[in-house]
Amino acid sequence: MILLISALSFLAALRFRELCTTLVPSALYADLAMLAVFIGTPALFYSRAFFPEAFFVSLTVLACHSCLVRGSWLVPGLLMMLAASLKPPAALLAVPVLVITASRDWRKALGIFALVCIGVWFSFFELRVLKGVLQQGTQVDAGRLVDRSALAYMPYA
Repeated sequence: MILLISALSFLAALRFRELCTTLVPSALYADLAMLAVFIGTPALFYSRAFFPEAFFVSLTVLACHSCLVRGSWLVPGLLMMLAASLKPPAALLAVPVLVITASRDWRKALGIFALVCIGVWFSFFELRVLKGVLQQGTQVDAGRLVDRSALAYMPYA
């Protein structure tokens, strides 16, 4: 699985470079931007571990590439739906894709928004039904969460 995440991050880095070459005139600037984003940020760490943030970076870059370079709307919508299904706050990553697509055609932007909403719904469905979080009658015992004997080691306790 780690190899899949690393390969996805490498593909995202290549697509980010291609995206940068469409926005800046020099390939050197695109290379520097790719190195700064994928080596100078936590994206390098996340690409070698099993965190959803590795998927967020890769899916966002691939969605922006597909939206700006290829002019597609379905592929970015599906990628952002997948990101939103991992964690609901990841739906905010779809805002740049929505703004870019809305400047071209608002109906396609509405389609992307609907796909992202389906991803958020699935994330909440997974938490509530599949994992059993937020069921009726769930009680949290504060005594089990905080070990009061550990407070004796703190000088200010």
